[in-house]
Amino acid sequence: MAAASRIVGDQVGSTAPVFLAILAVHVIAGLTAVITGAIAALARKGSPRHIRAGRRYYLAITTVFATAAGLAVMRWSQDYYLLIIGAVAFTAATTGYLHRRRHRPGDTGHIAGMGIAYTAMLTAFYVDNGPHLPLWDRLPTLAFWLLPSALAAPIIIRALIRAKKTRPAARHQRRRNEPTLSRSARAVPRPPSRRPRPAAARRRPPPTVRCPARSARTGPGARAGTPRRTRRPSGSPHTM
Repeated sequence: MAAASRIVGDQVGSTAPVFLAILAVHVIAGLTAVITGAIAALARKGSPRHIRAGRRYYLAITTVFATAAGLAVMRWSQDYYLLIIGAVAFTAATTGYLHRRRHRPGDTGHIAGMGIAYTAMLTAFYVDNGPHLPLWDRLPTLAFWLLPSALAAPIIIRALIRAKKTRPAARHQRRRNEPTLSRSARAVPRPPSRRPRPAAARRRPPPTVRCPARSARTGPGARAGTPRRTRRPSGSPHTM
């Protein structure tokens, strides 16, 4: 393994081509995770931007963990802690990602998992590069391990509290809208139902019965001009 050297002002553990190739992918993935994680945290929850940034952030964290494992294998005594911190970041990011992917109730697991992964990634960066950065080189080594967590913990806790307050408010608003929707649904006139008429209503009225004598005189066979005979009252004298 080649000796350590400095590239672009920063100290690099080795100048071997394989090491430098893995390191280049590791740096690009780390920068991508920092940018996409910030976009996902600032975007509105559930929006297309939040979903796209979150997926890219998880992919970048996975790449950071894989390349950190390769760097640790090549320089175990110097970079073993990168594998440990990378495993913590990958496990936390996977927990948060699956919490949303499997539609589990609440946002605590998602927010905590993604936030812890972001914090672990920044911790690994400052532990590995803090002693070589301006102003940061004046801090003690313990500060590189604790300062990222101390800054990220209040932000994660605040996000969890806001998520718990927002969820009951949204549920209450949804319950308030349900009676309004039901009243509006009742106000819409419904089309008349076409039910079959009962058998009694479908019966035809019985045919009218005509008097035989009247039907005989007024029928089609009666002679025209025939005077109708009237019955003479009983006991009246015959007129001559």
